Amino acid sequence: MAIRPTHINDDGSVIVVHDERGHGGTVAAADVVFGKRHDGADLLSELRLACPVPGCGTVSVHPAGGGCDPENVQRLFLRKLTTHPVASPDGKAAPTEAKAREVLRELVEAMDGPGRFRLADAVEAGVPVSTEGR
Repeated sequence: MAIRPTHINDDGSVIVVHDERGHGGTVAAADVVFGKRHDGADLLSELRLACPVPGCGTVSVHPAGGGCDPENVQRLFLRKLTTHPVASPDGKAAPTEAKAREVLRELVEAMDGPGRFRLADAVEAGVPVSTEGR
């Protein structure tokens, strides 16, 4: 069951739709989480989105490539990576957006191959990527 991001708000919260159940709502930025490795470390190649509707309990796992909605999911990954110290060169401070984009491109291409990174055109043209949903 897919909990799909449709819009990223300025505060980092995400408006989502639960495709199968036909409901949705807003997920707080802090509740958009990376998956976990067996040792407890963050797994930067996947994000987990829990349905915000009380009692639903559904959680969707999204790969860095974005699955069936690469643009919106990759935007969400980019937003999350810009706040994650592990994605920075020193591993201590939040990375720049350019570094987060580089990390995301590497994750996407490693998982899905060249050509899957959908945010490249805006980066190469020097146009900031919008957080607007489709």
